[in-house]
Amino acid sequence: MRRTITITQLTLSIFLSLLFFSACNTDNGVDPAPAPAPDTFVVVLSKVIFAGSDTIRYQYNAQKLLVKARYSAERTPTANRYYREYAYDGIGRLTKSHFKLINGNELSYLTYTYTNDRLTKISYYNRPQPQEEFKHEYDNVLEYNNQNRITKLITYHPELPITVHRYTEYTYDATGNVIKLMDYVNSESGPVNDYTVEYTYDTKYNPYQNAIQIGIGAEILSNNNILQQKESYPLSGQTKITTHTYTYNELGLPVKDTRKSDTTTLEVVNEYKYL
Repeated sequence: MRRTITITQLTLSIFLSLLFFSACNTDNGVDPAPAPAPDTFVVVLSKVIFAGSDTIRYQYNAQKLLVKARYSAERTPTANRYYREYAYDGIGRLTKSHFKLINGNELSYLTYTYTNDRLTKISYYNRPQPQEEFKHEYDNVLEYNNQNRITKLITYHPELPITVHRYTEYTYDATGNVIKLMDYVNSESGPVNDYTVEYTYDTKYNPYQNAIQIGIGAEILSNNNILQQKESYPLSGQTKITTHTYTYNELGLPVKDTRKSDTTTLEVVNEYKYL
């Protein structure tokens, strides 16, 4: 999704329940005891490798919540490499994420606000230089439908708190996948659609689903994995199509995503582990 959002990449936790049942001996004519409560394992993303070199590694706490994502780009000087840290409230809701250089200098952070357990606002604060004060850059306010799906994201600047700067509208199919995003910028003559993207999907489980730490785009909100995205720029008439070809593991999770557009090919490798 093209916008000023810097809710950057990539985190998640995938909850898969693997059930194990005890064998019951009924030879004595006694009704078998109820099966024990199922054991639940958490499968989490442990590492992502982009184009064979750039890597993100994830760390989790005792509650199996993501607490750190470390980014390593081979072509980037060590001093400019960075990581993200995540903080949660007492019931496991993400409340803040920090963006820091490897030396610990914090460059920006996001705060997350909830209303009736729904994420309703994400606020972005930026500090271009370590010695400067943080500046409140913008707020992203979320609207939902009756199915608890995000239908609109509205961007406000703090100096104009009631004036919409930009907004995005989300359209879903019957299976819960985002099939279209439309971005609008407000102008003197009214809203102007300057970016649209349409999606198709596979039928496999999306491991990034509900991982708000990495944003609120189609790849996070949808139940399945994106097969094709068609981006359109109405003001210029340009379009761009990207296709995704996946390799899945025995659980049906995508372990390799080969992305091809008109001009580039990028391979993304996902590694998982049990907690």
